[in-house]
Parts: sequence; C-alpha cells; structure tokens
Amino acid sequence: ALAATAAAQAWDALPVFNQGTFARSFALPMLGQSRVLGAGQSEVRSDYDLTTEYYADSNAHENLVMDGETSRFAFSYRQGLGHALDWSIEVPVLIVGGGFMDHFVQEWHRAFGLPDGGRQYAPDNRYLYSYQRDGVTLLDATRSGTTLGDTRVGLGWQASPGLALRGMLQLPTGSRSHLTGGNLGAALWGDLALPFAADSGFDGFVSAGGNLENRSSVLSSLQRRWAAFAGGGLGYHLTPALELRSQVYAHTALFQDTELSGLKKPGLQLTLGGSYQFSPRVGFDLVFQEDAVTNSSPDFSLHLGLVYR
Repeated sequence: ALAATAAAQAWDALPVFNQGTFARSFALPMLGQSRVLGAGQSEVRSDYDLTTEYYADSNAHENLVMDGETSRFAFSYRQGLGHALDWSIEVPVLIVGGGFMDHFVQEWHRAFGLPDGGRQYAPDNRYLYSYQRDGVTLLDATRSGTTLGDTRVGLGWQASPGLALRGMLQLPTGSRSHLTGGNLGAALWGDLALPFAADSGFDGFVSAGGNLENRSSVLSSLQRRWAAFAGGGLGYHLTPALELRSQVYAHTALFQDTELSGLKKPGLQLTLGGSYQFSPRVGFDLVFQEDAVTNSSPDFSLHLGLVYR
C-alpha cells in the first residue's frame, strides 16, 4: 500500500525556489505540482529554509554588498475544490540577520571544491545589504529581526492528465525595511509530469511560466517588471518509502541597467536531496540547494519540509 501511495504522490515536487534576499520582491513560485487535488483532498505543509548568501562587487559607478542569513518558516494549506480545481495559501515568517553559518559554508565549499566568492575575507556572521551608485547610497540595510514575508495565494486547474495550469498572487505582507518582501506580484505557469512507467521507479516534471511585478522600493530603479522562469525535476525510489530527488530552477535576470554580475545574471539553482514517507499521509523532505550560476542566487540553502495529506 505504501508503494502505491508513493507512486501516486510522485507529482508533488519540492517547494524550493530562489531564496535570495533581493529575489523576495519577485513572484517566483514553487514548481512541479502537476496534479490538482480532488474534491475533499487537502494538504498541510510546514517548511524551513536556512539560507546564507555573500556577494560583494564594485566598478567605477557601483558598489554592492550582500551578506546575511535568513531562516524562513513557511506554513501552507492546499485544498481540492472539485471541477478540476484546487487552491492554496502560504504564509512565511522570516528571521533575518548575520546568522552563524559562515564558517560552515566555507568548510562546505572547501570540502567539495566549490568557489567561495570571497566569503573568507568578509567578517563572520555580518548582516549588511548595501548598494551605492555614482556616490549615492540607494540601499543600506543592517537591521536584523523577525517579520512576516509576502503571503502567496494560488489556484490550479487540471487541464489534462499530468498537466496543471497554475496562477499565484503574491500579497505585500512582508517588511520592506527588513528586506522580507512587501511587493505585489503575480505569476502564471504550467506543470507537466514526465511520462515514466508506473513500475520504473522514476518520476519527474517540467515547468515553465512568467511573472509580473509591481515596482518594489528595494533597488526600484534597477528592477525588471517581469521575469520568465522554468524548471524540472527527477526522482528515483530507492525503496517504496525513500526517494532521491534532484531539481533545477532557472529564471531570467531580475535587474537591469547594471554591470554587476550578481544583479544582471539570470538565476539557476540546483537542488539535491530526498523525501521519506513515514506513512501514506505523512512525508518528510531534506534537500540542499546551490547556485549553479554563481552569484545569481544564494550559494547555500538547506530545506526541511514536513507534509500531511
């Protein structure tokens, strides 16, 4: 029974996306939910993302420092409405500050031969986000704290077996002063399940879409009003309860009119980890996320998730 349940729920992808501080002003949704919940079905999730990022660069006109750590606790609910529709809501709470992960991340990068991006030369456990252009300071954030992030409300439609079309509205409930959001945005996309045989042990998805944003107060003169995004995932069941998973998430550049690579580059995040089904109703996720395109998103993120269906 557990094997059948795991196969039936393989469409439920990991709720990971770009956790970068500046990316919070953009409606980048979770991808990979290619099956809409039926009437009477529901899902409750509790997710934790620990993200640390460091990037510093300058040129003749610009100077940028991004150095901080975020703990994001997200609580979400999804319910089937019938008529091939479901809806969802996610409310995140974020703790932003200098954190404690700098030394660990340096050792992680050293162990796997990954670039450290100059992190080893910066003060440990510092919280600083600053940007100057032509001698004018446009951002100087040093205030740590705990606040709400932007609430997300979604609607999905089962267009055909294995294909769900989805939309999301991001509401500006976050704090602009703490860089935890505070910007209105919307996204539309499609999630398509890959057609693996039921007994193959494999499952996966591909997704693509776009979003539209209100003008944020954070680097508003550089912000793009829209972005395109795409992703894909592949999983393999080692046992009926344990599945290894990998995902990629790509998006176009979020900022413009800048020569700093950390702002003008498109993003590409790589996620590796696994999921375990304690029972047909309860599952657990543990994954790590790295920036496959350096400096375009945080260089280390840990995700823990617990789901009840």
